[in-house]
Amino acid sequence: MRMRYAILLFCAAVFGIGAQAAPRLGLPEAAKSQLVSTDVVVAIRQPAIYIALPHGTLAQTIIAGPIPELIELGTNAVRTAQMTDDVMTLRTALTGYDFDQTFVAEIKSALATQPFLNVANVMLTKDVSANLENSLTQSKAAAVLVIWVDYHLDKDAWALTLTVGANLYPNSDALKALRQGAPNDHPLAPRNAIYRSVLSRSQLLPGLKSKDSREMYIAGWSADNAAQMRDAMHYLSANLANKLAADLAVTAN
Repeated sequence: MRMRYAILLFCAAVFGIGAQAAPRLGLPEAAKSQLVSTDVVVAIRQPAIYIALPHGTLAQTIIAGPIPELIELGTNAVRTAQMTDDVMTLRTALTGYDFDQTFVAEIKSALATQPFLNVANVMLTKDVSANLENSLTQSKAAAVLVIWVDYHLDKDAWALTLTVGANLYPNSDALKALRQGAPNDHPLAPRNAIYRSVLSRSQLLPGLKSKDSREMYIAGWSADNAAQMRDAMHYLSANLANKLAADLAVTAN
């Protein structure tokens, strides 16, 4: 229960549960000289692309992040049925394309442009309920950057959206002293982070109009072994990875 509660706190603040994301928290300037090493954990819970359900009740949230409790509220059955019916053709066309490794490669490259981070290890996790808190508490690095990733098509399947949330948690005493306010007992609690940000960007399927059918959009994304989708995923991954790296360098006032 403690781990589940911690994950809920993390995701509620990083992305918002059916609500707005938490405000950005810039990295303290003093933290840069204290980041002697940083471990990076990339959490991508979803196994494949999906179509987002419309905004509405909590049970209709578009969130596909590491929140086991939401699955218990019934979103999984509804979303899985819709994904199976509407995006199976696209998933088949994407066979052989590994989004997870694409994003990890881009984030490694982007973070390398910020030497003050001194990135030591970059780990991908799918089993977020078991691994996120352990990755933080067992790390020997001065800080741990936890990055959560979601990618999906809108309900009409016209727009691909990639969202990246990041929290930087201090491990060393010097960095912990830079936290705002009293620490929370749960390691993944957002208030324990010394940096927090959410970035999101969408890309439309080119060549089609906004009133075309979902079937036409799926067909367009799937054509030529999903060439347009592969290009869009790669572009958005590189774009947001570079934006996150740049944002980390913009310190708090």
